Amino acid sequence: MADRPKHLEPHATRLRRPRNSRTIHLDRVGQPSGRHHTSFRRRPSPAGADADDAPKRHLADPSLAAAALGVNSEAVLAELAYAGQIFEALAVRDLRVYAQAAQGDLFHYRDSDGLEVDAIVRLPDGRWLAVEVELGGRAAVDNAVKSLRRLADKIDPANTQPPSRLAVLTASGYGFEHPEGVSVVPITVLGP
Repeated sequence: MADRPKHLEPHATRLRRPRNSRTIHLDRVGQPSGRHHTSFRRRPSPAGADADDAPKRHLADPSLAAAALGVNSEAVLAELAYAGQIFEALAVRDLRVYAQAAQGDLFHYRDSDGLEVDAIVRLPDGRWLAVEVELGGRAAVDNAVKSLRRLADKIDPANTQPPSRLAVLTASGYGFEHPEGVSVVPITVLGP
């Protein structure tokens, strides 16, 4: 692996893999720093629960993480947990672009009960959408649906309107309505 350019060094010092390894060691991945990340600002959560203060961070472009590690697509796909993190960052980036085009905001949800939802898109008129991001697979989609249903069940209609839609965003496949009333859609159908 070639030496990293000096301008990447402050941001990539903890994003390393062994020289002769084709796999990524997740324990070596640190928090991004500086201007190369975005953080979700803490706002009152749609469910009205006390949210965790820790921001969730994503690189502005998910390919920066792979480039900083010096890995190719085969190495990323060999580590499904890491591939899932890269896919989530890509999906959140796309959701943020579409939310901003509609003058909306995008947030991450985490509460004191351990419930976490990858993205909440809130539009100016008060409508909102909750999204879980998964690479795919029935078990992962079913778990994401359970998380979204837990969030919807926490809504106090006296304080907050219910979500306009609950959705699981997947990497591929076809879209369908889950029996629990959650839309399962591939990222390829996103658009303004």
